[in-house]
This record gives sequence, C-alpha cells and structure tokens, in this order.
Amino acid sequence: MQTTSLISDMQQTAINRRKKAFDKYRHTNSYQPSEKEVQAFYRSREWLSVRRKVINRDHGFDQVELVDFGRLIDGNTVHHIVPLREAWEGRADVDNLEVVSPANHNREHIEKGNKQLNGKRKRIEELKVVTEVVSNDKTEEL
Repeated sequence: MQTTSLISDMQQTAINRRKKAFDKYRHTNSYQPSEKEVQAFYRSREWLSVRRKVINRDHGFDQVELVDFGRLIDGNTVHHIVPLREAWEGRADVDNLEVVSPANHNREHIEKGNKQLNGKRKRIEELKVVTEVVSNDKTEEL
C-alpha cells in the first residue's frame, strides 16, 4: 500500500513538472539555435551538470513510463519536456527536463522515426497536465 502511494506521489510530481514546463515555455520560441549551438550545448559542462542533477532528482526512473503507465523502469536519457529547439532559454532548466528510457525518448520524438505520433503527443500532454476539476463550487483532485 505504501509503495502505491509513493508511486502516485511521484506521478503527480512528474505531471506538475510537465505542467510547469508547458506553462513557462510553450509559447516562447524567441530564439532558434543553430545545429552547431545545440551540439555544443550537449557537450558543455553546464549540460553535464544539469543532466546529473535531473537523474539524481528522478532517481533514474523513466518519467514517461511513470506518468503514462504507473511503472518504475530505469532511464538514462535526460529529455527536454518542451523541446530544446522550441525553448532555447529552457535548455538547462531542471523544471523542463526529465529522465526517460531510450525507448520512451524515441517514442517522444517524431524525428526519431515515430511519425504516427505526429501532433498527437502534444495533445496527450496537454490533457495530462489537467490535474484538477471544479465540481459543486469546490476544487477536487482527480
């Protein structure tokens, strides 16, 4: 019973992090980095440091698997919730990063060959970030 509660708390934390990232970076797109800048960032000390922090924060668990299926599996890839090329200013923001497994990272990225998700993933994420409903003039958690 305690494990189920812990997983539920972890799920809610991941959902809240996604909502915060979407709210903060979804409409920014103020700067388009070059491919050279993106690759330089991924080799930088700043990225290695923030990557380590995110892996420690998420205890190495795949956050997509946790949110989507309530399962704890290992992850070793740090993923931008709002993509780096869409929100350059959020490139090192721990609130815009989460740990995922390589399989789920590929699932998240259309450009990595998952064309059937074209546009669907963002709609799914927008639905997931809704965590409250108003009923009878009071707010209840789902």
